[in-house]
Amino acid sequence: MSQIFHLRDDQRGYQAGILFILIMGPFFFCCHGFADQEPSHEYADKSFVIYETAEHVLRESEIEHLCTAESLQNHKVTVLVEHTASDKIVKILSLQNGQISLLNEFKTTPFTDLKAEISFFSIKGEKSPVQIIHITETAQGTAALTTEHVYEVFWHDNLKLRPVHFVPAAKAYVPYLKPGEEIRQGTKTWFLADGLFFEFFVWNEEDANCCPTAGKVSGTYRLVREEGEAGQLFMTMDTYHRTSVQD
Repeated sequence: MSQIFHLRDDQRGYQAGILFILIMGPFFFCCHGFADQEPSHEYADKSFVIYETAEHVLRESEIEHLCTAESLQNHKVTVLVEHTASDKIVKILSLQNGQISLLNEFKTTPFTDLKAEISFFSIKGEKSPVQIIHITETAQGTAALTTEHVYEVFWHDNLKLRPVHFVPAAKAYVPYLKPGEEIRQGTKTWFLADGLFFEFFVWNEEDANCCPTAGKVSGTYRLVREEGEAGQLFMTMDTYHRTSVQD
């Protein structure tokens, strides 16, 4: 059965108009919980339509659902993508009791593949796990350049986001490259219950984009807090292992 949620104007930032999200089917809870819990898979559809009235003009856009997960203080967080004629708009929303608040949004090109993960991780010295939202943009084509967005979910009077200072493993590995080697794509990253994992390839300068030959690097990230539970959270390369492309 369809549900209608109302996004308040002061949260969306519109001068006029009302924003509604009509969910044509139930959510798919695709994200990770605590390390000792299995991911929740309560629902299994992702068809969305958004209707916005502004100055008596009705606009209809297709919405793609990427991920939804339980969050802090009985809230849920969800990541949606609005498809427009010129770009894709990624929206991170907070949901509670049928009310939606916009936590963050950013634009990317229509020629980008998007993936979102929402997970809890333990930080050394902190009593409670932290919730991390990880959104990956991958450019379509053989170059497949990758851009990653990482946020920490926290509570301060309401659900909020703050960026995690993220150093991609492919960038951190550059000092270890041999002469004539290069990294042409971004890092593929996986947030799993047992850790933060990455993988990327290394090209020799004469290699075609499709076919790296110099090697493959895989490993793990770690999360480190700068100072206290209110300090900046950093995500950096922790371990790495280089093998041949075939391994």
